[in-house]
Amino acid sequence: LQYAGRFSVTWREAADDGTGQRAIGRFLLRVAPSRSELEVSSPLGQTLAVATVAAGAASLTTADGRQIRAERAEALTQRAFGWPAPLAELPRWLAAPAGRPQPLAFAASGWQVAIETWQDGLPRRLVLRWPSAQVSATAW
Repeated sequence: LQYAGRFSVTWREAADDGTGQRAIGRFLLRVAPSRSELEVSSPLGQTLAVATVAAGAASLTTADGRQIRAERAEALTQRAFGWPAPLAELPRWLAAPAGRPQPLAFAASGWQVAIETWQDGLPRRLVLRWPSAQVSATAW
């Protein structure tokens, strides 16, 4: 399977003055039975990073060639970003239950997930919140 779309991420540090930081761009998520690969690009299409998740291994390669490795996706993104992005969960959330073209909200892996918009029976807009780190991400 393959999912493509745009994203917006906002995060604040505990000692932040309240303004926070923001990133926007595009993503391409390729899902195979044994591994998933997430490519993150700038709004203009320049690849910023590629993350690969397989059983017992996760890696992230940045545009400048820096590599980060970990045993699990959450540990990988904790190292890279300071908070555990739900890389391992995204394929399941994007392939939400068929036949539920209505708003849906649930909690999983410490994240609050809301599927706000559907198109052709699949999630069109996901809003993810990780309250303990004040992170909010939207994919559409």
